[in-house]
Amino acid sequence: MRKVLGGGMRQAGILAACALVSLDEAESNIQNDHFNALTMAQGIMTANTDQLFIDVQQIQSNIVFIQFLRDITSKEFCQRLTTVTKQEEIDLGQDNVVVKMSPWTDTSARFVTHRDLSPQHIHKAIQKVHYTIHEFENPINS
Repeated sequence: MRKVLGGGMRQAGILAACALVSLDEAESNIQNDHFNALTMAQGIMTANTDQLFIDVQQIQSNIVFIQFLRDITSKEFCQRLTTVTKQEEIDLGQDNVVVKMSPWTDTSARFVTHRDLSPQHIHKAIQKVHYTIHEFENPINS
């Protein structure tokens, strides 16, 4: 492994140190990632919409799948989440909130939480998704 990464015998301690830090911190980081994923999924489902569905009971990791049930395609929903409109900045009172979600199929998408996301990031992401859902439900007002 060491030689694959370009290291010689003198650098083995550096690789070992990285591994030890990872073992010490990984479990709490993973648990936090899973909690954030569940929190975001539950928050998205509070939108009370028939446009999408998340099976919150199936979430066991930091990966969440969203099923689109109506006229929204996963591609257009994911693209909209990566943009910030002037009206959105006014309505939400925040700027530069971008949610990266990947289309999985034409009618489903997924997002993954990671260790750099704080509860504030999750809250803002939920707001952004709710706002985007509202735009798709009310295209005249967007």
